[in-house]
Amino acid sequence: MYLYLEGDKIIPEKDVIVILSYKEMTDDRNRDFWEEEKRKKEVVFLCEREERSVVITDEKIYVSSYGLETLMRRAKEFFSIVGGI
Repeated sequence: MYLYLEGDKIIPEKDVIVILSYKEMTDDRNRDFWEEEKRKKEVVFLCEREERSVVITDEKIYVSSYGLETLMRRAKEFFSIVGGI
């Protein structure tokens, strides 16, 4: 299955490591992790509006204006179909 992120970007759900809130990801508590991930991976800004969520894969970080809940619901639908959640 695939996860629709925004615009014309669709990625395989099996590639998703974690989906996080952009606000939480860039918070002072997570700043070191965020900076380290940006050094290791390509950051792809998909949003035309405010950054709301971050999807981390092995190779890239996708920043989307779609809410965390929306992306998590899409991912959860996939995992419930394949028996993961």
